[in-house]
Amino acid sequence: MHETHQGRELPEDVAAPHVIIPGSDLLQVEQPTDDYQRCVGYLITEMKETISLGTGTLISVGDNYGILTAAHNVYDKTTQRAGLNAVFLPTVTLGRLSEAAIALPGSAIYIPPTYRNNVAGPKDYAIIALRPDQVPDFGVYPTMATIAVDDIADVQITGYPSQPPDPGDPTPAMYYGRGPRIASPDTAFLRYRASTAKGMSGSGVCRISKNTGLPELATVTGVHVDGFGRGDPTTWFNWAVYLTDAVIRELTAQITPGTT
Repeated sequence: MHETHQGRELPEDVAAPHVIIPGSDLLQVEQPTDDYQRCVGYLITEMKETISLGTGTLISVGDNYGILTAAHNVYDKTTQRAGLNAVFLPTVTLGRLSEAAIALPGSAIYIPPTYRNNVAGPKDYAIIALRPDQVPDFGVYPTMATIAVDDIADVQITGYPSQPPDPGDPTPAMYYGRGPRIASPDTAFLRYRASTAKGMSGSGVCRISKNTGLPELATVTGVHVDGFGRGDPTTWFNWAVYLTDAVIRELTAQITPGTT
């Protein structure tokens, strides 16, 4: 049986988009215990012919804010540009969508000009600029930061599976996977043996502190985009676009007035 990724069919020899790593469970966040988790939301993007479901993270750069996500969540392959519009549902809004959902016009979506539908490639990142009146009053918000790869031993990926692991409950819910970072032959990416599921594309990748064993949710250092799950399970992994200084400058410019 062929798999699908963002509505398109994949041939049998293409890796699964997201992989459940043996020994790394996806765990549900029943109630956020960290203020930063409230900034992780369900992202729904309307395309010309379909709808894309993914994850985004509300981040701050000084007094400016945006939704960080994967480009393939918001890129319309039919029109070859950003989707028509999007809706972002932060954690706290998931029982009251009509009163707290953030409506986002397609004009606010930034996708790197050289992305060109290269799903899971080095340009598979995007940001959606927010007006001041659209920013929920959460008090604290994650920031983007480059962390030296050698200083990252384990990571956590938090997001919203579009197909929840519990088939008896179709309600969107937050899940996270944890696991070790592994070596990547390409410095544009972070690889890890932490589980993810479809719909978690665009999730922020956070380092787990070596001292406390807790995720450093205040800092996002990668954007989860894909996974490999063929053959020997010991070789399976998921990966993210690594937020280098250059990538962060590019994204920051899109939400900071006077810099574009």
